[in-house]
Amino acid sequence: MPLKKTYTIFFITLLFALMAMFVFFYIFRIIKNKNDHSSSVQASIQSIVDQKNNISTLQRTVAETKEKEAKLSSYLVRSNSLNDFIAFLEGEGSSLSIPVEVLSVSASPDKTNKINVELKSTGSFEKVMRLLALIENAPYQIHIEHSYINKVTAIDKVAASNINTTIIVPKEINSNFEINISFSVVSQE
Repeated sequence: MPLKKTYTIFFITLLFALMAMFVFFYIFRIIKNKNDHSSSVQASIQSIVDQKNNISTLQRTVAETKEKEAKLSSYLVRSNSLNDFIAFLEGEGSSLSIPVEVLSVSASPDKTNKINVELKSTGSFEKVMRLLALIENAPYQIHIEHSYINKVTAIDKVAASNINTTIIVPKEINSNFEINISFSVVSQE
């Protein structure tokens, strides 16, 4: 009987060991499922946090872009504010006390967003050059295609008497310069 008792104890122990292993694997499976679930929840929470961060970054970028767009649009002439641009050009001339005459304003023939402008002004060399510098440095995207500066003189004929003959000698009484400027300015529309 001692052998039968040993076998019984062995089988009971083996049965408990198998049950303990099944319980262990069952609990292990539950823990693994919980870990997988918590990992997926953590990943979804992280994606939501990333989306919120992206949204706030996007909002900051949009705000910065609007500021830059406003600054950029100040360098462009809008088709509905062309009169203001022409008034700006004429105002530059009147700030130098020289008349500015806008000869032509036309859209670019190559269908780009450019407006071609030709203007003419007359004044002293210093004022004419200042006008050219003011147009070059205007707060618009301007490309000067050409500028011509010509000296305009009014001649007064003065008689110089010699003993036998009278010679007419031209004398400059007014020395002005005329500038013709042709440029294109980038328009927004």
